[in-house]
Amino acid sequence: MLSRNGFKELRRWEKGKLDHEESVSVQLFELKQIRNLFETALKQNSPSFQRVSVDSQHAFDVVQSAIDRLEAIEMDFAAGKIDESDRHLKVFGEGHHRVVAVKG
Repeated sequence: MLSRNGFKELRRWEKGKLDHEESVSVQLFELKQIRNLFETALKQNSPSFQRVSVDSQHAFDVVQSAIDRLEAIEMDFAAGKIDESDRHLKVFGEGHHRVVAVKG
């Protein structure tokens, strides 16, 4: 796809992972922090926050859905319904696909 769109010198970038790709617990912790930000925004009464309340509610709902999914996966893992490999695949998938490419 990149080649068809004028990119060349394609190579994979493999210099590590982001924190949320390393640990289910770190990812869950970070999502809960984000949820708390939106939850705080929803409680504000100032006009500037009221203008974005619909967006904040939607963002809160999306993050909460991701938290619910991760917690369900963790319960399945703890109950022995899935193994570490399945857990990793369900949470992280194939991971982020990073490439370095030059257009031209």
